[in-house]
Amino acid sequence: MKTSLTQEQIAVYQKEGYLPVEDFLDAEELTRWRNAADASVESRLAALRQGAESGELKTPFTARLRSSVGAVVGVRKTDALRQAVRKVLGPKLMPIGFSGVLDTNQGDQDSFYANVYTQVIGSSRENEALRDCVRDPRLGNFAAQLSGMNGVRI
Repeated sequence: MKTSLTQEQIAVYQKEGYLPVEDFLDAEELTRWRNAADASVESRLAALRQGAESGELKTPFTARLRSSVGAVVGVRKTDALRQAVRKVLGPKLMPIGFSGVLDTNQGDQDSFYANVYTQVIGSSRENEALRDCVRDPRLGNFAAQLSGMNGVRI
């Protein structure tokens, strides 16, 4: 892993908010991180599928509500109603994509976000290899350099 930054790179990060780093991870590290992330996501999605099939995992409230309202007024009107409610309640009270089911956005397969990307939260707590990756002190040191802090906890 590249762990040293130039002052120019730090300045670019502070100005742009991101920093592409060529060869940040070497091939072995990249393979290890990718395999750990893939295994962690697949484990969580398998638990989601198993819970749904067994009936232990309940359909998220937003999906049940959308389905019920959609059956009465139709999908387009349901989406319009949802947007109106979001304007009244605000986005923090009515989340768009995250369902809260097993800390993933895949609990409601009809959700736009479930079909665009897979979000899995806190997976390093369940996967030792992924935990080793995100807790690598070199990563924290790198982030600390970019942020101008003495240390960063990932």
